[in-house]
Amino acid sequence: NISADDILITNGCIEAISLSLRATTQPGDVVAVESPCYFVLLQMLHNLNLRVIEVEAGPEGYVDVAKLTGLFQRKAVRVFLTLCNVNNPLGKSIPNEHKAYIARQADENDVVIIEDDIFGDTAFGERRPFPMRAFSPNAILCSGFSKTVAPGIRIGWVHSVNYMRKIASLKYTSTMGTSVLSQAAVAELLRSGGYDAHLRKLRRELARQIREMRQSVLREFPAGTRVSDPEGGYVLWVEMPRQALNVRELFLKARNAGIGIAPGHIFATDQRYDHCFRLNAGFGWNAEVEQAIQQLAQWCQLSLTDSQD
Repeated sequence: NISADDILITNGCIEAISLSLRATTQPGDVVAVESPCYFVLLQMLHNLNLRVIEVEAGPEGYVDVAKLTGLFQRKAVRVFLTLCNVNNPLGKSIPNEHKAYIARQADENDVVIIEDDIFGDTAFGERRPFPMRAFSPNAILCSGFSKTVAPGIRIGWVHSVNYMRKIASLKYTSTMGTSVLSQAAVAELLRSGGYDAHLRKLRRELARQIREMRQSVLREFPAGTRVSDPEGGYVLWVEMPRQALNVRELFLKARNAGIGIAPGHIFATDQRYDHCFRLNAGFGWNAEVEQAIQQLAQWCQLSLTDSQD
C-alpha cells in the first residue's frame, strides 16, 4: 500500500541512508549496527558525529537478537541501522519471526529502524525476503539499483511514513535532484518486466560464482579457515585462525599484486576482525580469479607457518 508519493528518489542507496540518519538523529545520538558492519556505513556514522554500538552476529550469521533488543529496552539507542536481508559482509538474512520481534520492540521503545535493503533483490531463495518495513510501518526503507543493474546507476530511493517531509527537505537543500535520464532508464526497465527477468538470471549467476569461490577457499586455504555461506549477494567473509594472519600485511601484498580484498579491520571500530577479510565474487569465476585465490592461500599459509616457528 505504498504510492509513488511515499517514495523519494535519491542519488543511490547511500544518499537515502544518509538523509534518513540526518532526519532522525542529532550529533551524539547512539546508533546500533550489526557487526561486522559495511565500512561505508561506519564512516558515514562517524562523519555525522553519531556514536556506534556494534552488536555481533550470532552463530547463525545474523545479529544477536537478544542483545539488540536488550539495548532497545534499556533505551540505549536512538536508531537501529540494519542490513537485515543479505547482510554485507556475512550474506545472511534475519528470519521473519525475528524481524517481527525486532520491529515490535523498536516500536515499543521509540527506536527508529533504518533499513539498507540494497542486497535484498539478490537473495538466492525462491522468495525474496521480507524487509523490516513489512513488520512495522514506522521502519524507514532504503534501497537502490547499483548492486543489481550497474554500479554506475546511482538511483536509490527511500520510504518513510513519519519522516518523509524532513527527508525531502534535506534532499532539496543538499543535492536538490537526481538524474532524470537515469530515472527514466530504470523506470523503463521496471515497466517492461526486464528487471524481473534480469534478476532471475543474476541470482543464478551470483549463486554459482559464490559457490565456486567458496569451494576454492575451503580447498586452498589453511586448515581452520572459516568461510561464510551467503544467502545472496556476491561477497564472502573469510575468517582465519587469529594467530595465522596479519590482514593489513595481506591487504598490501594483494594490492601490489593486483588482487582486491577488503581487510577485516575496516568492518568494525576496533581490531576485532584483524584476522578476517572480505572477497568479492561478483566479477565471474575464471582461471585468473582462481589463481588469485591460490595466491592468497599461499600467503596465508606462509603467515601461519611463520607464526608457529
